[in-house]
Amino acid sequence: MSKWLAKLQDATNASKQEIIAVMTLLGMTLAALAISYWRISIAEDETRAWLRSLDSLARQEDTFAQSTDDTATTLNPASDTALPLHQRRSYQRKVLPASPININTASKQQLMQLPGVGDVMAARIMEERTRRPFASPEDLLRVKGIGKKKLEQLRPYVRTQ
Repeated sequence: MSKWLAKLQDATNASKQEIIAVMTLLGMTLAALAISYWRISIAEDETRAWLRSLDSLARQEDTFAQSTDDTATTLNPASDTALPLHQRRSYQRKVLPASPININTASKQQLMQLPGVGDVMAARIMEERTRRPFASPEDLLRVKGIGKKKLEQLRPYVRTQ
């Protein structure tokens, strides 16, 4: 090493301590670059693995969405178990009444035909009309859960006479 150091001293006109200091700094810089490169490569590997898993999930979702046979399954969000297609809950649209319903005399089933009115809301309407009959559709605002917006949905389908 002394021959190499002597040649470097002659070429740069630097002292032995200056060359050792520069070489130490150069070595530390190279070590830092190597560690940085190593960390980046590990991060890229983790990123690639993560992207591969996302791609495989996307492919599974596409495959599931394209399947239309009865053996297809879906996840039940409540239990995270797969359910056959024929056991899924199916929602049918309400058949709206052809003519307005008298809300003072309608049965619970008739009230449930109204848009936005289910079992609980029909019971509330019936309870409120026993306290005081409805004089106009606006009186439905006395029922808990019926606001201006729902009243506007109900107005074409209700009457009080």
